[in-house]
Amino acid sequence: MRILAILLTVALLFGSCENDLDLVDDYKNIPVLYGMLAKPDSTQYFRLEKGFVDPTTSALIIAQNPDSLYYPNATIEVVNNKTNETVTLERIDGNLEGLVRDDGVFANDPNFLYKFSIIDFPLNDDDTYTVQINTGNSDSIITATTKMIGEPRIITPGVASSIDFDYVQPTKISFRGQRGSALFDVRMFINYKERSISSGENFVDKSHEWRIVKNIIAEDFDDDVITIIHEIDGINFYSELAAALNEDSDIERRFRNIDLVVTAGGSEIFEYVSVTQANTGFTSSQVVPTYTNLSSGAGLFSSIHSVTKRSIPLSTPSLDSLANGELTKHLNFRI
Repeated sequence: MRILAILLTVALLFGSCENDLDLVDDYKNIPVLYGMLAKPDSTQYFRLEKGFVDPTTSALIIAQNPDSLYYPNATIEVVNNKTNETVTLERIDGNLEGLVRDDGVFANDPNFLYKFSIIDFPLNDDDTYTVQINTGNSDSIITATTKMIGEPRIITPGVASSIDFDYVQPTKISFRGQRGSALFDVRMFINYKERSISSGENFVDKSHEWRIVKNIIAEDFDDDVITIIHEIDGINFYSELAAALNEDSDIERRFRNIDLVVTAGGSEIFEYVSVTQANTGFTSSQVVPTYTNLSSGAGLFSSIHSVTKRSIPLSTPSLDSLANGELTKHLNFRI
């Protein structure tokens, strides 16, 4: 799974941004880093760019020039402060790895990112990590430190239990986060299969991502264990599918199961979202934020940790509502 969501889908997962740039004083560029240590992702992606201000040239013109966005000779390293192991990140074009930057005022081709593999550099829960950035423009090294937060644990729905979406009663989801987990996002992947009735073809597996809630704040994230209980209006499950799937009398659908994903974000993300309401995803168009935990420049270095409970069945009454209920009966789900 690739984030970034960094963020925290970073973007995870944790906010939005504005594209307004002020023109002030003399031209200068400001190093901006977005780096998330994201478990259980096999590959870690960081973004390093120039934030810029210029009193004579439109920011919209500067933003369309890749040479104005990227440092050609920059290097990024991550150090495990407990083991003293170090990894040097590889500079790549994210567009070639499926991480395409959204269209906007910023140039999106090339889309330079920096990456490393956890096979070469494992991420250990509760270890602290320091990022070291050399932009190639000076002798100074920019640093930031964060702790790799522990894996959250999904409590309900429990093992071998189904999930029920009632039109009236709320559906409860509960989970626990480890010390340092400050924000939580909850998503569901609704898995089903469909086929064309007239063609007689075999069923094809499909999935719809339902972003249930983001930025659930853990009030006491310095506690050893944080327990969160979140209630979903059951009717929203059917409304989500009714809005996402097309009505076609020739399509027959069969429900398969649900994958529930809980993502925890570190305290730096909480501070970042609280101050800037910024999008930390890799595909967004970002500007210099007003919060940073870097020693100079701007941006964010933190950690996120996701856990997935797979193949959760739907309760029998909910299957009946999906097939015959007023909101979804036109989608031709068959029990």
